[in-house]
Amino acid sequence: MSAEPDNLMLLVEQLQQRLATLEKKNSAPARKLGKMPVLVAVLLMGVFVGRFFLPESVAFAQDEKKDKEVPELVCKSLKIVGPDGKERLTLQVGADGGLVQINSADGTARTKITANKQGGSCEFFGTDGKTQLYVGTAADVGGGIVNVFDLQGKRVLTAAQDSEGGYVRVNGHDEKQRAMLWVTQGAKSGLLTLAGEEGKNRIWIGANKNGGSCEMLNNDGKTQVYIGTATDTSGGVASFFSPAGKRLVGVGHDKEGGLVRVNNHDEKDRCYLWVGKGGKNGLISALGEENKHTVVLSSDDKGGYLNLNGPDGTRRIGLGINKDGGSVWMYGPDAKQRLYLGSNAIGGGGLLDIMGTDGNTRVVVGVDRNDIGFVEGRDDTNTTRRSLK
Repeated sequence: MSAEPDNLMLLVEQLQQRLATLEKKNSAPARKLGKMPVLVAVLLMGVFVGRFFLPESVAFAQDEKKDKEVPELVCKSLKIVGPDGKERLTLQVGADGGLVQINSADGTARTKITANKQGGSCEFFGTDGKTQLYVGTAADVGGGIVNVFDLQGKRVLTAAQDSEGGYVRVNGHDEKQRAMLWVTQGAKSGLLTLAGEEGKNRIWIGANKNGGSCEMLNNDGKTQVYIGTATDTSGGVASFFSPAGKRLVGVGHDKEGGLVRVNNHDEKDRCYLWVGKGGKNGLISALGEENKHTVVLSSDDKGGYLNLNGPDGTRRIGLGINKDGGSVWMYGPDAKQRLYLGSNAIGGGGLLDIMGTDGNTRVVVGVDRNDIGFVEGRDDTNTTRRSLK
């Protein structure tokens, strides 16, 4: 600034010389020259104001003060424009705090960084001004959130959190939920849900304390298929349900081995395919209306056998294998044997035993070991009273 008075004085001297030259060349009356001092004063004042008070002067002064701190700029908004005068960058105050907006060459918003009541956010826009991506804090419940939008500005993906933990939600272009990756109630396990066209959940894939599972639902929201680990006994299990949500078929296991259970539409057991006691033999059983086993088809160490039972579950007919061959047993309602038809245990051919109401043999018809037929009549002490050979 020390050179500024010298420059100013030099400028004044130059102006005075030019004015003196004009006075000599100009023959106008003296009354016109009388205004010259005023003109000179105005010119000097203009030079002074332009040199020290115009914005360029401030810039020149700051250039000369590079070794000193630039004064603080305080304003409510600041706009930076391009060569065409359109805004490129805006710094201003929003409803909940500061706001920075970055525009494209045409002056439309592309990025907005702002504050909200819960925190801050960054929003990105497409060429049509519709939001394409939002990253920040949720304006309602707080916590981090990411929203992804399609070209029409419809939200198609959200990554956020709730009271149980984090979640990811995927929507269709109609903004209806199509998939959800989240945490179960109590935040103890993960869960994936897939929804249908109307937004209702159709598939649940999750975890439980014993393993995982997949559950499929119909349009009414009722379970149709469940595949996974049993929530009570562990191990694999599959269940199939009616349209009304009643379990009709269950595939699982018990302590003896595998198990298939078939129910009626009231979920009452009607048939079992399972393993017999000890886990050595296969077993099929059919149940009656009273849930009693009325048909049992199985095997033992001698071979296969079939039991036909009454409505109360007591045996009426037994068809099976013994060491001598095939045999049939028939029983009364008191479960006492009434008839035996099969091989003769003491050798020979066939044998028919007819029992009394006490279950003891009364008539024996058979073939002995000499291949001779015989008929015997016995009393209640099993003593032969009549014999025919």
